Amino acid sequence: MRRAYLIVAATVAVLTCLSWVASVRFSEASFLPMQWGIDGRPTWYAPKWMALSFGPMIGCFVMASILITRRYDHDGARAVRDLLPAIVIVTGGQAFYLFVLLTRAAA
Repeated sequence: MRRAYLIVAATVAVLTCLSWVASVRFSEASFLPMQWGIDGRPTWYAPKWMALSFGPMIGCFVMASILITRRYDHDGARAVRDLLPAIVIVTGGQAFYLFVLLTRAAA
């Protein structure tokens, strides 16, 4: 299980670093868009701290849930196997959100 815990810690560190870099990039903004309509305009905004901490919080919740369900997996192989898709989805979602923020801010 130690390997699974290390993978989760590294993923949380990556998600936090992504949010920190975005926070530096958007230092002048107090609110960031959270959702865009079909016409490409933001439909609602959230405070910057909430918008940038949403991805890491969801990641922590999902990965903790997986670790709790696999707590009796002594070698950690099943935990790692179950964590990998969640890590890809959460990290990809955070990266996509930040990519959209950067491209919309540049436009």
